[in-house]
Amino acid sequence: MKVQTLVLAGVCLAFAGTAPAQTPAAPAKPAAPAKPAAAKPAAPAKTSTAKPAATPAPSAGAQAGTKSLGGTVVANSGPILTRDELRACLAERDTIAKRLETLDGQRAPMEAERKAIETDREAVKVARDALEGQRGKSEALSARFNEHKTKLETFNKTVADFNDSNPRPGPNTDRRRANFAKESKELNEALAALRTEATALEADTKGVVEGYNAKVTALNNRADAWNKRNAELNAERDKIKADDTAWIANCSDRRYREEDEIAIRNGK
Repeated sequence: MKVQTLVLAGVCLAFAGTAPAQTPAAPAKPAAPAKPAAAKPAAPAKTSTAKPAATPAPSAGAQAGTKSLGGTVVANSGPILTRDELRACLAERDTIAKRLETLDGQRAPMEAERKAIETDREAVKVARDALEGQRGKSEALSARFNEHKTKLETFNKTVADFNDSNPRPGPNTDRRRANFAKESKELNEALAALRTEATALEADTKGVVEGYNAKVTALNNRADAWNKRNAELNAERDKIKADDTAWIANCSDRRYREEDEIAIRNGK
């Protein structure tokens, strides 16, 4: 399962006139990143392509001067390989051995890259945690907007009630009007500060989200490429195994003349 990218939820800044402030939307909580679908490559199947260390002695009943590529007792039954057949069997054995060696050489780099992908996955988790931090900041700012909204509504109602009371002109009325003006200024300044903070938080959150999405995209692309190459190596391993099984049936359990082997080694 691939790790999902995120779409930034912007902080709402609409707060016209003395109307209630809008609550800034929190960044969407990121989905937990899943591990890349890159299973640890299985060890390649062992084949019987290794050259025998020593020539086995023919068993009882075997023709004198004959050997087998597999060194098994059942090799004493069945037709003896012709020189051309022996030459083809020796060449195929070498080819299979080289193919297996090449395949084995590709496994170590694949394992190293798999571990690097796991490291990238951990980096995605760290980036996700950073997003959680942004979400917490947004929720805290949203609560402060709501607090300001409540203060503003209370203030507006107090002013409206005062105006509806047709206050008599005089020092007390002037003093209350001055206090209202001061409080209105403070509320407007607090609102401006909240809007500035919201704008900065939105920009910061956008950067964090973009950074997270970039890491997720890179991780998914790298895991996809690894999985494709791993599947190709596994397919090649299966083909080598099938070819080796065929080689055992056609060559390993068949007798051949030692003189033919010597002649082949001498280029004849």
